[in-house]
Amino acid sequence: MKRIQLELPEKTVEDLKVLMEETGTETYKELISNALTLLDWCVQQVQEGRIIAAVDESNMKYKQIVMPVLRNATAKRKEPERKEPERKEAERKELVNA
Repeated sequence: MKRIQLELPEKTVEDLKVLMEETGTETYKELISNALTLLDWCVQQVQEGRIIAAVDESNMKYKQIVMPVLRNATAKRKEPERKEPERKEAERKELVNA
């Protein structure tokens, strides 16, 4: 296991403590692990062309989360596998059989 040490502003540490209390998280490690799991999922989603948003179901409205890290992940979006040669071959067969 690798140890990582961070220096954070006092305000950030206070915010982390509030998040820990609000979520019932007992350790910084647990909080950071959950945050990284969520970030990893968000990155996968935006790379697949989706947006990350909070949905107000009662009004059918949503608010998209905008973060530089997700914008960067969108720029490195995974391209879907292309099956162009197969499709072109199928189109050629249709033309020949028509």
